[in-house]
Order: sequence, then C-alpha cells, then structure tokens
Amino acid sequence: MHILAILGALLGGGAIWYWRLKAARDVGSEVVDLLGRARGAYRMRSFRVKAEGSVLSTVDDPALAACILLCVLANESPHAAAHLVEAEVRRQVSQIAAADKLDEMMAYAAWVARGPVDASDCVRRFKNLWRANLTLVERRQLLHMAVAVRALTPGPAHGQKFAIETLEKALAH
Repeated sequence: MHILAILGALLGGGAIWYWRLKAARDVGSEVVDLLGRARGAYRMRSFRVKAEGSVLSTVDDPALAACILLCVLANESPHAAAHLVEAEVRRQVSQIAAADKLDEMMAYAAWVARGPVDASDCVRRFKNLWRANLTLVERRQLLHMAVAVRALTPGPAHGQKFAIETLEKALAH
C-alpha cells in the first residue's frame, strides 16, 4: 500500500510540475506575442510618419505650400465653420496663385489637411522653400494670410497660435 501512495505522490507531483511548466510556457508565449505586436506597432508608426512626410516633401511650389499651410491651420480648430474658412483660404490663395491652378491647389491642400499633419510641421518642412523663393514682402503677406485664416476660427486653438508664432520666427530669418 505504501508503494501505491509513493507512486500516487510521484504522479501528483509530476502533474503539478507539468502544469507549472505549461503555465510558464504560456506566459512566455504571451510575452513574445506582446513584443511582436509592439514591434509591429512601432514599424507601422514609422511607416505612417514616412508616408505623411512624403506628401509634404514632394511640394516644391511656395504657393501650394502656403495653401497647404492655410488649410492645415484652418483644420487645427474644431469649431471653425468649414465653408467660411474654405472661402477665406480660397480668397487668400487667389492673391498668390494662378487662377487656372487654384482649384487644383485647393483640392490637393484640402486632401493633405485631412491627414495627420499639423501646422507647425508644415512650417518646419516649408520654411526653406519659402526662404529661398519668397521676398521679404511676400513672407509678410504669407504671415498676414495665416493670421486672417486663424481670425475666422472662434477662439484660436493652441496649435494655431503656436503655428503662427513658428511661422513668424521661420520667415523672419
């Protein structure tokens, strides 16, 4: 009888250790799975940032860059009346763009503005383009255009204020 008790204890102990090792393996596989998902999320974010940047990096026309900035700046405020802001952006851009390209520029800028782009990033990416191609008077005009678009939004958002300040600093030098 004592041999059966020892055999039962050995089987029970083996079963407990088997269950513990199986649980440890499951935890290990969950950790590996979590790390894989984190790695995938990091890669997806990196790809998204590159894709976002590629839209802005292909722009080589200062008027189109200004149109994009104005549309993105208008989208920074969630309380803006879309039709009023679009009309103001169109009015402002019509001063600097050719009439035959205005609709195309507005459509492209609105498409870019719907993406995950913020106005400060636009200023950062386009400042060298504006510095190289715009005179000091045209730079001031761009700043006034941005202020006019911001003025249409009730209670300018923090992002708009920061973008205007960044634009002012970028165009000053």
